[in-house]
Amino acid sequence: MACALGERGGRLQLTRSSLLVFGLVLSAMSRVYASASAVAPAVAVAPACDASVWQRAFRQYVARYPAAGAADLYKLAHHGIMGSEHAVRDTVPVRAWMTRELAQLAAGTITRTNPVDDPLVEILPPDGRFTRVHLRPFVARRGDTEALLRAFVATANEARGDTAQFACAEQALRALPDVAISAASRAFIADRRRAGFPAVHHADAYERAYGPAYRVVEARRAAALTAK
Repeated sequence: MACALGERGGRLQLTRSSLLVFGLVLSAMSRVYASASAVAPAVAVAPACDASVWQRAFRQYVARYPAAGAADLYKLAHHGIMGSEHAVRDTVPVRAWMTRELAQLAAGTITRTNPVDDPLVEILPPDGRFTRVHLRPFVARRGDTEALLRAFVATANEARGDTAQFACAEQALRALPDVAISAASRAFIADRRRAGFPAVHHADAYERAYGPAYRVVEARRAAALTAK
């Protein structure tokens, strides 16, 4: 573009024709860049899979709750990956559920044939993002159940995790010492994969043995609830 440059007063200046050419070049470069960006493939990020984390979690869970079956191990994975089972748009039903369950616990009508010492906060695999806050120890510590309800609802309405982690959990189940539970749990996950990983209830045997009562809450909210 040297031919389009003029000198005036000791300074180089662009002529009108050079400005026109310069603008055309920029426009062409912009179109090429936009086209390249549009066709550039997205970079796939493989989910981190540490099977040892899942193996340790499943072993500890079965050790604490020996009556746990395939549905219960899947539910553990589901809570750890997805958090709450579905979004909460109407808080009236979840508040009624909380009120009813607290009343049943106080009255002793949620029976269990194999009582265990539930942890106050159960950290869930694979990364500890979600927890189960168990109602029995929470109430015993005079926890704020209204704050717990708010934390549960807030957690339920947040983004879910990566469902690719179910494959990692399924892989880890192969290492369970109980071959029957291992095979049944892997088959259970595979079946739920075809259905889009829906939420499930605990198995009847688990319900009878342990009378589970908890709320799934994001870890940072659980920490705030139990800080005192």
